[in-house]
Amino acid sequence: MMKTPRSTTRSILACSVLLAAGVALAQGCASTASAPAKQETAAKMSPESAPPSDAAMQPYPSVTSAPKDIETEEKALDDAEKELLSAIDNKKASGEPLDTSDRCSVVCKALASMQRSAKQVCSLAADRCNAANERLKSATERAKAACPACSTPT
Repeated sequence: MMKTPRSTTRSILACSVLLAAGVALAQGCASTASAPAKQETAAKMSPESAPPSDAAMQPYPSVTSAPKDIETEEKALDDAEKELLSAIDNKKASGEPLDTSDRCSVVCKALASMQRSAKQVCSLAADRCNAANERLKSATERAKAACPACSTPT
């Protein structure tokens, strides 16, 4: 069977996608080289200070979509900070009490969202970067104090 330019292009595209996925996987594996030690440490931790589950670290939908404007990113930063502060106070964003077992998951998830939003703010408006990073620094300190597991890189 003779390859056409279109099928060759598809083959190259498929190989490129697989290569990119392999690189991403390799980077993920490198960061989890010490996973067995972390698992043993996590087993010894109290439930509140245990690292959050993978599901808890999923990003908020509002900060994962394509390019944004600065106002959208600053709102995402505000929303994540409010969520983090509510979780530290053991409350849901709605003001209802938060399940103690969910507290650190929510805190770490909100902190990760703040990190992404601050990075986007810095990439969109250098003049607003310092303020975003100061807010992130303060939130990181509060999150680590409330849930030490949030200081573990994911």
